[in-house]
Amino acid sequence: MTPLAPLDGGRAARVFSRRAWVVGLVILAALFVTTQAPQLLLIGIFALTHSLSRRAPSANVDAALEAVTPEERRGIAFEFFGLCGFLAAGTYLTSTILSR
Repeated sequence: MTPLAPLDGGRAARVFSRRAWVVGLVILAALFVTTQAPQLLLIGIFALTHSLSRRAPSANVDAALEAVTPEERRGIAFEFFGLCGFLAAGTYLTSTILSR
């Protein structure tokens, strides 16, 4: 659920704030430094190329994003971060149970 453009979290984050992508980059960098997993480096490269691309956004997508009310944006953000917290807790508890 990392809020980066090529990932599904990036699609959700785009609805409530494009600035969430900065948080996603920080999370991805911290995960890479911690785990040294090469797939995270690939995801970071894809995210960087996606953010630097000069493609014109689709008019349909922009119109759909403008139609989202501030209340809906807050609700989507709450659900997104709630799901992230739930998944993080599930991952932690699973690793705790398996390490016994």
